[in-house]
Amino acid sequence: MKFNTLIATLLVGTLSFGFSNDAFAKKGGDKGGEAAAEQQVETLPGGIVKTNVGFVDDIFLPVSDLFATFDGINESISGAKTRILKAIGAEEGAAFADAFKAWVGANKESVKPSFADGKVDISFDEAGDEVKAAGEEIRGAIAAIVQSLAKLKDLGSKVQEVVAAAKEAPTKATAEVQNLLKNKDIAGMKALKKAIPHVKTNAQAAAKLPESVKGATKAAMDVLKDIKGAFGGGE
Repeated sequence: MKFNTLIATLLVGTLSFGFSNDAFAKKGGDKGGEAAAEQQVETLPGGIVKTNVGFVDDIFLPVSDLFATFDGINESISGAKTRILKAIGAEEGAAFADAFKAWVGANKESVKPSFADGKVDISFDEAGDEVKAAGEEIRGAIAAIVQSLAKLKDLGSKVQEVVAAAKEAPTKATAEVQNLLKNKDIAGMKALKKAIPHVKTNAQAAAKLPESVKGATKAAMDVLKDIKGAFGGGE
């Protein structure tokens, strides 16, 4: 396993300094060592941990940024559902599909659907003011969901890029250990030693990104499916 190899390399590297550590520290070479060992970590969206070790954070901060973006998209989708339920006067805790279908049934003469070119829209020109107001809210919510789906599609390549980079993190960390050993950088070794466990957990978190995309996409598509279904639009 890459992580087992990395940890072993780091431990051997730390020990390889041997008695030279004391001499190095006395010369002032380890002045940053204690500070590095005491470095603070920060947990970011997606469970990504910011380690304050440059190359580690360069790999995983973009992962956290994507998780934050997905959080925003999920909030937008959830907010759109809530907006629709409120607009149609649904009772608190009502199932979305059932509540929307009941509202459509009660207003089927004045609310007309349109599914042209795979898009979901409604018209309500002949509806009363109350239904028109609800209809405007519904259309706005649908637009927000469609926008969320577009964002998810656009992020596909970026997700693949950062996941691939995360998979290479152990290899890069091993190379960094060798570089630190070569330069007898004790402070750097201490900082990296503290960061190594987070490299593993960050990589595990990054591997969940594709599922986050699928989950958000499904949530958005389910809302549109329920809206179409209420009008008899099926799939």
